[in-house]
Amino acid sequence: MTSHRPNFTRLQSLLQKPIQIESSDGRVFVGLFAGTDKLLNILLANAEEYKEMQSLTDGDQPRYVGQILVPWKLVVKVHAEDPEGEKAKKQAIYI
Repeated sequence: MTSHRPNFTRLQSLLQKPIQIESSDGRVFVGLFAGTDKLLNILLANAEEYKEMQSLTDGDQPRYVGQILVPWKLVVKVHAEDPEGEKAKKQAIYI
């Protein structure tokens, strides 16, 4: 059944893997992908919040938010490490 659903299989392979979410208000959330709900909101565990993308490269201290549900309407971009690649190749999913 899952062989006909490659997107579902790809999403399943990201479970418990670190992902980075950029939101429309400039915040960035980094945490472990725990799943989505019926409305496609993204659930992260052990998440940290950065005020803006620049904070990631500047070394600013993040705010620990723990478990968070990011509304899909706020999601601009999702970065995830390639779970099947041997290299640390990043893939972006644009919404």
